[in-house]
Formats: sequence, C-alpha cells, structure tokens
Amino acid sequence: MTPGNRRLTRSTRSTSTPLNADFPKSNFPNASTTQAVGQSDIPWTPRHIPFPNIPHDGDLLFELMTFIFTALAAGAQFLNLYRTVWWLPHSFTSQTMNFYLIDFHVVLFILIVLGRRLLFILCSSALRNISPTKFLPAVLRVLNITILTIVMSALGWCIYHLFPKHPILSIFFLCYPASVYLLLFGMHGAPFIQLDVPGYRPPHCCANGAPAIRNEVEMLKADFNQRLKQIIFSSLVGAYYAGFVPWCFAQHFLHYDVYRIIRHLALVWLGLFTQHAAHCLSARYCDHLHRAALHLGRWELKGSASTISLTHNPISSGSSSLTSGFPSSTSPIGLWCHKRLWAAGSVVRYGKWTYTSVGCMTAAEPGNLMHLRFHILFYNPYYVMCMLLCLQMSLVVMLLVFLMYTTEWHFILSLALLLFSNYYTLFKLIRDYLVSLKVYQTEFLIQEKHSTSPT
Repeated sequence: MTPGNRRLTRSTRSTSTPLNADFPKSNFPNASTTQAVGQSDIPWTPRHIPFPNIPHDGDLLFELMTFIFTALAAGAQFLNLYRTVWWLPHSFTSQTMNFYLIDFHVVLFILIVLGRRLLFILCSSALRNISPTKFLPAVLRVLNITILTIVMSALGWCIYHLFPKHPILSIFFLCYPASVYLLLFGMHGAPFIQLDVPGYRPPHCCANGAPAIRNEVEMLKADFNQRLKQIIFSSLVGAYYAGFVPWCFAQHFLHYDVYRIIRHLALVWLGLFTQHAAHCLSARYCDHLHRAALHLGRWELKGSASTISLTHNPISSGSSSLTSGFPSSTSPIGLWCHKRLWAAGSVVRYGKWTYTSVGCMTAAEPGNLMHLRFHILFYNPYYVMCMLLCLQMSLVVMLLVFLMYTTEWHFILSLALLLFSNYYTLFKLIRDYLVSLKVYQTEFLIQEKHSTSPT
C-alpha cells in the first residue's frame, strides 16, 4: 500500500467516527447510519441574549392594587343594585344607596375573601424584616397556618350570622368556590392565601445533557401549570365575590337591569384575568421558558418506519447512488437514544414511526405531546404576550364603547372605575410585548447567522 493510500485510510477512519461514539452501536441499526458525520450534524448550543431588566410590580403592590380593584368593583355592583333617586326634589331619601337593605355580614364576607392575600403579604413582609434568616422558613409556615385559621374562622362567623336570615341556596352560592378550590389544589391551604406558592424553580443553566434538559422542562411545565391554575382560580373568585354574590343576596323586590349586572360581572372577570396573567406570566418568566424550549427542540412526524427505511436505504435507492460512489443525500436513520442531543435535520426511528428534528438542537422525546406543546408555545413567547395584549385592548375598547352609549350615572361610574384600572394593565402588556419582540427578533437573527455560518 502506498503512503498516499495509508494517509487516505487514516483520514477516512478519523472522519467516520459517529457523533456521541460512547453510545452503543445498537442505536444505529443499518449500514446507512455508519456514514461520515459532518460538521452540520453536530448540535450547537443556542445563543441567548440577556433579557432587559423590565420593572415588575412586587407582590405587595400587586395585591394592594388587586384588592382595591375588586373592592371598587364590588361597591359598583352594590351601587347598580341599591342605587336611589336622591337628586329628585320629592325623594324620600338623601343617600345614593339604600344601605339598610345591604347585609353587613355579606359585605364583610366579600372583603375577607378579597383581602386574604393582602393580609398575608403584609404580615410576611413585616416578619421578613424582623426575623432572623435561619428561622424565616419556620416563621412563614407558622404565619401561613395562623392567617389561614383566622380567615376561615372569620368566614365561618359570617356564615353563622347569615344562615338564619337567608335561604340555603344563597348560602350554597356563598361557599360554592370551595368545591372548585378542592378540585384544583386539593387539601393544600397555601394557594388560598398566596398567589405565588413557594417551590423549587431552578435557574436556566444551559444544560448539555438531554436528560437534564427534559427534567428542567418538566419542572417548568409543572410551575407553569400551577401559575395558570392560580390565574384562573383567582380571577374567577374575585369576579364571583365582587359581581355575583352581591346579586345573589339582592332582595326580590329590587328593580335592576339584569343584562348590565351580568355585563359588569364579565368585565370584572376579564380585567382580573389579564391583570393576574400580566403579573404571573411576566416577560422575564416567559424568557426563562423560551430558553428551555430552545434547548428542548421538537420532532416532526415524518412517516412510518417501514416506509422511510426503504427511501434511506442506499441499496433500494437505485443504481445512481451505487455508481456515483457517494452515500444517499438523505439523512441516515438511527434509533432514538434518550441520552443523546440531536442536531437539526436528524432522522430517527422511535417505535414504528420516523421523526425529523427541528431546531438547533433536540432533546425532546419523539411523540411526547407535552414536549411538543411546550416548544410550540414558548419557542416564540411573544405570541403569548400578543394574545394577552389583544385581549386587554379588546377589553378597553369594549369599555369605551359601553361608556359612550351609557346614560345612567351609576353605570357610568362603574364603567369608569373598570376602565381606569385596566389602563395600567394595558401599559404593562404593551411595554413587555414591544421589548420581547425586539429581543427575540435579534436572537433569531443571531441563531440563523450562526447556523448558516461554517464551523
């Protein structure tokens, strides 16, 4: 053998070593998988842009604003039900509302439910400043139990005084959200008095191993689901006690506009939903999920393994691949390995189906719907912010239209209160959306340039 041939053989051996050679050869079942792996087959780590430090409301400020909003919404609903014609010259009353018809225990029950989280955050903020650091977790657990006991005792005292004066159906409506809470959170009492329940949320560390990436995605998925449940439950409970409970305990001889009472209830719920979503799903939190989605990647179903294997087999692809001396231009098929990171365009067989990887790197499990939904939802997280922004803008436009065509003074006042409180949420969503759009457009351009440039 000539020296030139020896150099050619040595070069061929060095380039034919597959990626992740420490994995068993059973992951590569056919001859096509032993082709030389070029530099394009190597998965590259995505480049992250540091997210700007957008101002975010603290928990104390958010709970205070939420309590003021829901308390004003409940007062506006009482005004819509018990308003008077006090401005008439021959009116029998000089007050704007028939206060003697409103049950004090109903109002107290509503205020306790709406202000339960504000009470906890005030006490916890005070204890954080005076308690030693090593005793703080135990102090917060004791505070959690204490606040929960006080709140439940006060609610039970209100029900005790309401039971003899109202029908059993009204009492059932008063306690109905408790059944929804048990379905969502079980017997845990912390989500009732805390919006953001403490838990283990690991920071994004750009893990290189596929199992570590999937574990991080599992933790982030559980945390996102917990936040989503809190958003839905908190907005429904706030609208229920601020809009429905006053209507439920109204006397049957009152005259009011049922359509506008229901409309007020729906507007309060939409305002609370966007307000909680803007706080719990902030731009920085969505950026954390976005970075994990870039590392996770996803698989697209390509077809049945029996059908695709015939296409990728060099022997069955015709005589052109045999006479040309080069392997087939299509990517080789390998068995999916849970420890391996796959490059863009990789083709694997998982079960009886064949999948193609999408993204700069893929650590997801083929056919896993949770991984697929996570990547689609948070690969471009400004889509989530865009949906929230469109919902909030639609709400503000509806409030403006309703205010334009309203003539009754009490409905004008209630719509104005809802409108001014939703302006702040609209400002935060517009700011987060514009910043996120600029950041992710730049990030995608950098990734596209990095993926097309030679290694």
